[in-house]
Amino acid sequence: MRRTILLACAALCITACSAPEEGADGSVVTEDTTDVAAATEDNAGDTGGSDETPPADLERTAWRVDGEDGAVYTTYLDDDGTYRDFKNGEPLQSGTWEEVSAGRICFEPAEDDKRGECWDNEALAKDGTMRTTSDSDKTVELRRVTYVGPNE
Repeated sequence: MRRTILLACAALCITACSAPEEGADGSVVTEDTTDVAAATEDNAGDTGGSDETPPADLERTAWRVDGEDGAVYTTYLDDDGTYRDFKNGEPLQSGTWEEVSAGRICFEPAEDDKRGECWDNEALAKDGTMRTTSDSDKTVELRRVTYVGPNE
């Protein structure tokens, strides 16, 4: 991967669990390791993060965060500029996303009672994870997973 990404649902309670991830249709989703393996190979011997820059194309990607509450949160970034958040495979919220600069993405929820937030990303780590920090100083660890489109 060449670029990191952030997760809109990360503003929820997020950091540590190991429940299996569910796709948009409720099926179990496997981790996308293609780009992670390439990044790891490029950084052989590196014990920390990578020198990679954020991915050039964030459309049609998905990101997982394991919550402190044991829930699995997944955000799908669709190619029409919308996002879909799920908690344990069930719809949580949706809205629009925009990459405003390299490594910085802003989300605007469709629901009027939810406020939007922007996130700044660090480089992809050797283990395939990345950290992102919100404007409100919340930091979470993300893992890229298989993208499932809204009508798939």
